[in-house]
Amino acid sequence: MTNPETITVTLPNIVECAEILATVDRLSKAVDLAGELTPEAFTQWMAHGEALKAQDNETTPSALAGKQTAPGA
Repeated sequence: MTNPETITVTLPNIVECAEILATVDRLSKAVDLAGELTPEAFTQWMAHGEALKAQDNETTPSALAGKQTAPGA
């Protein structure tokens, strides 16, 4: 019989994984919404995001920003 070996596995930090999944979720919602926005509302939403980025703000603009001007809204 052979001697068992010990293997050490390092798992990723759960907080970092949760942050990545939240970012992916926001991006997915933004992509879905982009198809629903009028060109003007999409431009406004992108400008809002650029303004936040210029302020070094890591907050992603709401995927619902500009939705009130979307067709059928």
